[in-house]
Amino acid sequence: MLIKLGEWKVFLDVGTDDVRLPIKHIGNILNPFRLENININETSVEHLLIVGKSFLEKPVFPISLRCGDYNAWQLFLESLTSTISNSNQENFLDTPCFSWPYKGFENIKYSGFSEKIQGNNFSALVFENPTENAFIQIFLYLLYLAIIWHANNGHICLHSSAVVNKNNGFLFLGASDSGKTTIARLSDSIGIKPLGDDLNFVVRENQNHYFINAAPSPNQSPVGYSMLRPQLKCIFKLIKDKHDYLIPLSQIKTAKILFDSFRQLPKSNSFPSLIYAQSFQILTEISRNIPAYELHFRKSPDFWKLIDAEFPD
Repeated sequence: MLIKLGEWKVFLDVGTDDVRLPIKHIGNILNPFRLENININETSVEHLLIVGKSFLEKPVFPISLRCGDYNAWQLFLESLTSTISNSNQENFLDTPCFSWPYKGFENIKYSGFSEKIQGNNFSALVFENPTENAFIQIFLYLLYLAIIWHANNGHICLHSSAVVNKNNGFLFLGASDSGKTTIARLSDSIGIKPLGDDLNFVVRENQNHYFINAAPSPNQSPVGYSMLRPQLKCIFKLIKDKHDYLIPLSQIKTAKILFDSFRQLPKSNSFPSLIYAQSFQILTEISRNIPAYELHFRKSPDFWKLIDAEFPD
């Protein structure tokens, strides 16, 4: 299964029969993010192997890989099987799964995972005893890897709602229950297309231009997802109120609001410190180039009259 989260492309490979059910569940969740017409042999596509520990009994060369990857796969396979064997001997696996090579996931406490395998895009998620609910761990790991990849490449993921109106993208920020899903629903009720109502990627095109891509959420979206990629026009901090009005935000306050939204991402307490530093720099740049407002709104789509007056084009 080949998927694209923001700008990150990954092939999700089933390595053992005991993970087929959770992978099928993942496929249903991520169906809008699937890619059909792309060459899996592109160097930009990463390969994530999902396996149970039974993989030790019969490791194989995935049919989805090109022959030129055989040596890289063998090196990866040797390291993976050795790590699984060591996990049995040292009894360190106190949570349902672990990743290899280690990429910062919180359930790893084994020093050997500091090793890096160079020259390929292979990684694995290994389950002790996969169950149907393993899809939750797989989903969170995929999202974690996508967030890290974007930060390393000058982009960002934010806890946010996003919509597209007149080919322009608008981003709405706020803590849980601040109204992000309400904004998406109200917008949808008057024909303004929601992208994602919980998580979205902001992709840097150049210093003055950013685009929005919907990201899948651990919570089921009541408005669904759109694969549109509008240019980011404005950012809004949501405030529920009895009247609709806008208050311009300074660059400093905008940067703080953006950083708070980044810290609200799933597994954010597991992000490496370098990712926080890179992300803060990205968010500071966004706050310098994209206008932001505090949006006070009622439970009515009338707030769009204010936004349309501010951005008539």
